Amino acid sequence: MAIYTIATLLALLSVPSTCSSNGNAAVLAQPTTVAASLADTAAKRAFGAPITLDPATAVAVSTAMQDTAKFGQTVLVRGTITDVCMKKGCWLVVTDNAGTMRVTFKDYGFFVPKDSHDRTAYLQGVVSRQVIEEDMAKHYAEESKNGPKPEEITGPQTVITMVADGVVIVE
Repeated sequence: MAIYTIATLLALLSVPSTCSSNGNAAVLAQPTTVAASLADTAAKRAFGAPITLDPATAVAVSTAMQDTAKFGQTVLVRGTITDVCMKKGCWLVVTDNAGTMRVTFKDYGFFVPKDSHDRTAYLQGVVSRQVIEEDMAKHYAEESKNGPKPEEITGPQTVITMVADGVVIVE
């Protein structure tokens, strides 16, 4: 099993990627100084276990959410962080503008910086469909900076989530 270092991920990230949500190729925004911004702070940008999946296999959030055949398997997902737990950094929400997914961290074993909004993240973990009770959904809303208001949530919520064992945040 290969372990990909921050340097390897950064090298792969420096090449512009394309995606096609409507059949037309579009260049994804890539940081222009990824290597420079992480050169002296690499340890602060990787959280949890090292990424062991090939970065070339990373899929967009919406793809991971739609590929139910991969639910329960370890996958590498890329997206933009839109929300982070404001109490501890114990969860985050990631999107690709076509899908949004909440990510928690394996065994509550690590946290991410609370100021990680609007950054690209690569998350390695297991995606699944879950039903969360109303009180848990309201709890998440209370800890959220950008999510729905707790009083707007009623009843159990069916969600697609990920439990990540490793995260790399790119500036």
